[in-house]
Amino acid sequence: MEILNFSTDPDLKKVARALQQGAIVVDLNHVFAVVALPNAQGVDSMSAVKNRKAGKSYGSLISDARGFVEESQLDEKTKVSLTNSLVEGALDDAFVRLPWRDSENDALVMSGTHQGLKTTEPVLSFCRSLEERLIRNEEGFMMNRLICSSANISGDPRGSITDRNEALQFAQDRGVGLFVEFDFPTTDVETGSFPIFSFQHMAFSVERQGPGWGEIQQRLLERGFSALR
Repeated sequence: MEILNFSTDPDLKKVARALQQGAIVVDLNHVFAVVALPNAQGVDSMSAVKNRKAGKSYGSLISDARGFVEESQLDEKTKVSLTNSLVEGALDDAFVRLPWRDSENDALVMSGTHQGLKTTEPVLSFCRSLEERLIRNEEGFMMNRLICSSANISGDPRGSITDRNEALQFAQDRGVGLFVEFDFPTTDVETGSFPIFSFQHMAFSVERQGPGWGEIQQRLLERGFSALR
């Protein structure tokens, strides 16, 4: 397995080759993730790495907030408000779960919903560059974003991996070819699984608490969304 610090060595060709071969592991600062292309090969590779259990689905990495929301089945008013909130950073480093069109692949759409992680720099530019190089204007992809899941065995009661050494061991043990990390702006962050917010008709539910979830909830309330309990 190769380790690549993309901040000091932004070798896009190397990452692209690795993704075309299978899933990779990426440091998202709060937590580590398995990342793959949004096609059948990518899903199969991620499922193999995670030993996927039935009833589990994968999210995606949001670099284009407008495109992500527009694909959903939200009403138009909620689409506009949510898009503005995403663009303005109100949901940075959080999963956004939305009603989604039916899909034959339950690995990405589960119970009529799909969730995406609102990425921030430097992961944001990393995702955009890979989408431009590998996904956009190409056939055979289920969506225009990289897909992702926590770097652990599916259903692991210990939850997501937040320790670098443990993530490296996981990647090596599961046969992952590339481990990508970054020089993040700060290391003083709360680690743990990202919070999950689901949306419907100008209202949201907190499906999972996580780093910064309280501040995100307050920002949403200030933008006119109501909280469901």
